Amino acid sequence: MQTPGGLLMAKIFGFHVTRAKADAPPRQGGRRHHSHLSAREMRDLRASYDLARTDDQNENHWANADDFNAVKANSPAVRKVMRRRARYEDASNPYVKGIGLTHSNHVIGRGPRLQMLTGNPALDRDIERAWRQWAKKVRLGGKLRTQSRARVTDGEAFSMFITNPALPTEIKLDLQLIESEQIATPLGEWDPDKIDGIEFDEYGNPTFYWKLTAHPGGNVYKEFGKADRIPADQMIHWFRADRAGQRRGIPELASSLGTLARLRRYCIAVLSKEELHASIVASIETDGLPGDGPGGDADEEDLPQFMDTIEYEPGTVMFMPEGYKANQLQNNQQAVDYLGYKHEGVAEGARPLGMPSGIALANSAGYNYSSARMDHQGYLTGVRIEQDDCETVVLDPTLTQFLREGRLVYGWNVDDAPPHAWFWDSLEEIDQSKAATAQEKRLKNATSNLALEYARDGLDWEEQADQAHRETEKRLNDILKLAPLIKQLRELGVAIKLPGLTVEPEPDPPEGAPDDKEDEEEE
Repeated sequence: MQTPGGLLMAKIFGFHVTRAKADAPPRQGGRRHHSHLSAREMRDLRASYDLARTDDQNENHWANADDFNAVKANSPAVRKVMRRRARYEDASNPYVKGIGLTHSNHVIGRGPRLQMLTGNPALDRDIERAWRQWAKKVRLGGKLRTQSRARVTDGEAFSMFITNPALPTEIKLDLQLIESEQIATPLGEWDPDKIDGIEFDEYGNPTFYWKLTAHPGGNVYKEFGKADRIPADQMIHWFRADRAGQRRGIPELASSLGTLARLRRYCIAVLSKEELHASIVASIETDGLPGDGPGGDADEEDLPQFMDTIEYEPGTVMFMPEGYKANQLQNNQQAVDYLGYKHEGVAEGARPLGMPSGIALANSAGYNYSSARMDHQGYLTGVRIEQDDCETVVLDPTLTQFLREGRLVYGWNVDDAPPHAWFWDSLEEIDQSKAATAQEKRLKNATSNLALEYARDGLDWEEQADQAHRETEKRLNDILKLAPLIKQLRELGVAIKLPGLTVEPEPDPPEGAPDDKEDEEEE
């Protein structure tokens, strides 16, 4: 009989034990021998997970595995080391730099555009116009790109709402970017509810952030240990939580940064080898002993010694003494291996961001249209998810602060969270003709509308519709102004083509038809 303790031990050690059948022949002591078990029972008895096995081959590989929770695993000391190394590699490795810049450009682009949907067109236009002016003056797009880049190297981005009296706009709201190490619990303020510079309530919601007065990596002698306690609604903390209970972020390239670092070392090693082969023209060897052959009476100090070097004059033919021969060094490095390793290394390094190799390498050689679109679909899905996260964590709280100040400055009759939408830059289509045909079909069969199509391009459909109306109205006014001239040219038989209008010349009257002009002259 299987005891509960046996079940517990079976679960702990990863194997499965089945109950003996009632009609199974008993053995000594009521136990059954393996020969009486069916083949399936034998398989169940030996079943296990390879991942749960520990042997000489994988013991070292899993030596650093632990059971820490998300907070302890991402402790300040651990994040400090990862942050240092990620920033160093970002500054030294062009592939890491390029991957981070490309990702932030895809996610943020030129920055989001606001469309208000309060139902009051005049109010919506006023808020949208004020937001555009303010966003340009505070460089909102640039600050969002910096925060997106910080998520790649630091794992998180902090910003704080401040009042900037130097802004040329009526609204003085501004976003101050803060590096992650400046959010920390100051000395003497330790508390179980303060986790690495953030205070939480009983439900896990941030209530306050502790911001060090001075950056720990700067001149902090006068400000050492000082910190400001900032309410949570005045701070923005943007990071990706990969585990339940995670409070701080880690570099998004943490799992692949070692691969990219090894790739850079490999490139340096290959270059060093190539430089060595280019510097050493040939090697000279002899089967004799020093002093043999011509010049055998020379002093031993004057004879060539092991690893000696001599100057070589290009464009000459050397005469070797008897017993000596010159060998040209052979370079066995295969360029295809070098390029293949680099491509695979960069593809692996960009994988945590879901970025395909063609974008990470900035080289789509070997791609066709279909394969490029297939590779980009997964990455662009991740980009849209990150944009949605940016709207929730960064843009909506910023809009709330903006509207609060706008009510005081402009008297807007609007609450803190009115209906609105954000529009982002769209990516250029590789085949514009196919994209235009697909758009035309969607609009024709009513599976889409102007609002959705313009949203794909990051545009406000109402603004575009108003602009199209103004252009049409202007063309009609221009045509009306030219009406007398058009009539004269038409009578002279001249065809006229204008944008959106084609005027054919007057047709000649059929033979035998009365001529109006002749009738007028006779009268």
